[in-house]
Amino acid sequence: MNDVTLSYGKHLITHDLLFTHFGLSGPAALRLSSFVKGGETAHLDFLPQTSEEELLTLFEAQREKSCKNVLKGLLPERLADFLAQPLPEKIKQLSPQEKQVLVENLKAFPINITGKMSLAKSFVTKDGVDLKEINPKILESKKVPGLHFAGEVLDINAHTGGFNITSDLCTGWVLGTPMY
Repeated sequence: MNDVTLSYGKHLITHDLLFTHFGLSGPAALRLSSFVKGGETAHLDFLPQTSEEELLTLFEAQREKSCKNVLKGLLPERLADFLAQPLPEKIKQLSPQEKQVLVENLKAFPINITGKMSLAKSFVTKDGVDLKEINPKILESKKVPGLHFAGEVLDINAHTGGFNITSDLCTGWVLGTPMY
């Protein structure tokens, strides 16, 4: 799904999200994985650009339609089918409480975090050599002269989308360029 908001505590991440056979993936899930360990509950806003009031107005305007078809206009078909399962056939048959639960599911669907994939399956790791401990011009350790660092061994926790590779290439270039 494009541009959903995944939240956990004070962390709000709006980005793409993938539902896979093993759980959540994609940029939003990868970024959230920096903050969770397992046992927590995150919340997923499927429609961060749409307010609760707008959803209630939409439901009222389409009250003669089936719940499934209204949801298919907002979400991918399989997700719409999943959310429509416990609902009555038509929007007009929803009780006020059922409408509120539907809106809450669209705006703050609870996601129980059971854990993360193993390090062997990780895309990016965080932590590393503190940037305060190196000379940024030549990437040399301030503690051990002659020792240089590059790439993901540095504590650069960038967003997903190629930034880590850019950092790796740039720091590699700095170390590979002779100093005059």
